[in-house]
Amino acid sequence: MFRFPPLMPFTKALLIALSATFVTAVLLTRVAGIPVVELLALLPGVGLHTAWQIFTYPLVGEPSSGGVISLLISIVFLWLMMAPFEARYGARHALQLCVVSTLASAFVFVPAALFLPAHPLVGPSPLFLGVIGAMAAGVPSDARLSFFGVLPMTPKTMVLVFLGFTVLMNIADGNFAAVPADAAAIGAGILFMRWHVLRPARARRPKKPANGRPKRAHGFRVIQGGNDEDDDDRPRYLN
Repeated sequence: MFRFPPLMPFTKALLIALSATFVTAVLLTRVAGIPVVELLALLPGVGLHTAWQIFTYPLVGEPSSGGVISLLISIVFLWLMMAPFEARYGARHALQLCVVSTLASAFVFVPAALFLPAHPLVGPSPLFLGVIGAMAAGVPSDARLSFFGVLPMTPKTMVLVFLGFTVLMNIADGNFAAVPADAAAIGAGILFMRWHVLRPARARRPKKPANGRPKRAHGFRVIQGGNDEDDDDRPRYLN
């Protein structure tokens, strides 16, 4: 029977932040007339705005009914994928994965938009695409992953399914530059898992002292209290 995984602290904070920033951006854009989405979305072309937009574009979405549906779908997939990842590898690695996948997608989108048809890049899709790549790289290649508790598939098949969906959606929207950007998010998740999370820890060698003498096992000395004159009257202390 399918059920959602327990909502971990970082994943919960991430979902709340994405929802709050999306709603705020839509209200400011449609009600107050402030172009927040244009300021925070990753626009095609390189300029001063690119310096902050490579970080902020997952926080906003298209201010339309389609953007609301896209946000809900992204939140569901983030809950399904990010919560188990955080439960297994910790909040620190989950945060690092979000940053890595966001920047990888942005760094590929910016040059691709110079040569391919492109629309502003918005939404948290690089986040769940990155965690899909990371989760697929964290299990054996012949493992069986359950898609919504119904369809068992291998990690490679799951990656190809999600990649195929995002390619089809981007082509349908005419955002051809987003196709390699989404693929970069998945690839960043795979590399992050293999080279950072699953990298074997190196054994630390003990440092040699500067004078060449071996170090003591501890820093204490045994001092016997008392003296020879009143040895029977005064207590003895062992320090």
